[in-house]
Amino acid sequence: MRNFYEILGINKDATFSDIKKAYNKLLRKYPPEKEAQKYKEIREAYDTLKDEKSRKNYDIYFSYGDEIKKIEENAKKNIENENYIQAEKDLKKILIIAEDIAHVREMLGEVLHIQKKYSESLIQFKRLTEEYPENADYYIKLGNVYKEKKQYSEAEKVYLKAYSIDFSNPSAINAIVYLYIDQDNTDKAIKFLEKEIYRDNSLDFDDFYSLTQLIECYVFKNDKHGVQKVIRDLKKIIPLDEDSKKYISWKLAKLGYQIHEIKLYDLASEVLRLSVDLDPTNPDIKKILDLSNLYSMTDIFMNDESLYGPIKGPILFYMHGTEQNKEQREENIKLIGLILDSTNLDILEQVKTSLEKIRLKYQPLYLEQKEIYDAIESDLKKQLLFVRELYKMIDNLRISNGLKQCICALVENNDKEFKNGSDSLNREYRKDIQNSIELIRTHYPKIYERFNPFFNNVRNILNMSSTTSNSSTTSNRGCYIATSIYGSYDCPEVWVLRRFRDDILSKRLYGCIFIKIYYLTSPTLVKWFGKMNWFKKIWRGFLDKMVIKLRKKGIKDTMYYD
Repeated sequence: MRNFYEILGINKDATFSDIKKAYNKLLRKYPPEKEAQKYKEIREAYDTLKDEKSRKNYDIYFSYGDEIKKIEENAKKNIENENYIQAEKDLKKILIIAEDIAHVREMLGEVLHIQKKYSESLIQFKRLTEEYPENADYYIKLGNVYKEKKQYSEAEKVYLKAYSIDFSNPSAINAIVYLYIDQDNTDKAIKFLEKEIYRDNSLDFDDFYSLTQLIECYVFKNDKHGVQKVIRDLKKIIPLDEDSKKYISWKLAKLGYQIHEIKLYDLASEVLRLSVDLDPTNPDIKKILDLSNLYSMTDIFMNDESLYGPIKGPILFYMHGTEQNKEQREENIKLIGLILDSTNLDILEQVKTSLEKIRLKYQPLYLEQKEIYDAIESDLKKQLLFVRELYKMIDNLRISNGLKQCICALVENNDKEFKNGSDSLNREYRKDIQNSIELIRTHYPKIYERFNPFFNNVRNILNMSSTTSNSSTTSNRGCYIATSIYGSYDCPEVWVLRRFRDDILSKRLYGCIFIKIYYLTSPTLVKWFGKMNWFKKIWRGFLDKMVIKLRKKGIKDTMYYD
């Protein structure tokens, strides 16, 4: 057994005042939250020596010799190895030799408690409380057994008894508070703590432990105002010496981290902020505070209805993402990609406004996902320029409707609409199309750049048709089939058809292509079939009807020179 006198740093003839003074000094040096094992030794030594009867019992035990000490060492090893059955036997053996050794009976009560032998454990702790009625720890351990048996009223009685014996005992305060919390009666725990804090009608450093317990209660209720109120009280009792500040800072940091772990980030930040103020040199506390602030900001961010929904995704999945929602994260990125391809200017402007707000109001979050948001912003700028150009181009009456139709179809990836646009182009003048393409190139460079292959294809077709038109004129070819049918190149019917060729067909895209095909095939047809009656009969009927329609449309049948 350890020498309790040496642990407290006192002589064997020390008075009760000397024992208490030594304990309080060591308590500040080794607080229970920071030096749990050391505190346990100090508390055990103090509890044993402060009580006259237990001190006498200890002195007797210490002078007993090696026999009991050896059995106790075996019992402790068995407890350490979780061999509780053998430990129980060892401890009972010691009590047969010397039944008044209190700490051995205490160990036996704990071993029985661990084995859920609650009735036997109660017997040991009841005897200890009867023999040592001023030892608060025995009452606490008795209360713990009652609590395990769900005999809450009995547990409350003995916990309160322990508290009445030693108001400053943190274990007694903690036991009472968590007994109420475990019964979903946090309000009762709060009332108890408030009464305990102002028990002496003053607020001082002795109330520090109870104040931290009070914070925990308000956290359970998710009561931010309650937490803030306790923090204001804590600031009033902080000592000026640096050691005390660091101790309080450490305790608050630990509490703040626990609150952070249950995802009450806003409350965690409140506690951690005070912790950092007390010990600004501690980088670990600052990291926890920054993290809690980040999560707290995330909660506000996610509830900000002014932000465009999908744009929140990168932050949501970064801060709260798991392997399980990896697919959702990828879907969010795809959705943002579709939005950035949209031609809906209202949506794009919403995205732009949201990005600006994220960068300014939620900068720490923005910096966490800067690479993604910068990429989104870059693509958004390009799309906005393109869409603004697109709307201006659509409103421009000087641009070919067929081209507009084709470009809009390409934007929307609509094959059917593209075909309709192509049909419209076939009915438009070649020169109008060429002028429209040049206008787009000079005034709407983003559109021209994006659909450059399309414009090149149209140009190639126009060039081909231009060549066809020029060759048909410069070579002075006649209307082979019409001349063959009507017997002359210069007659009213052929004049109508020649005017139709030069004034209408040659100025349209598909008309130019038709002319080229006509002049490639018609000479051969006339050569092979021109003198055959069936050939003349078929073509005469077709051409007569065509000439009648063209005359009705205003094409003249007067003399015409190519």
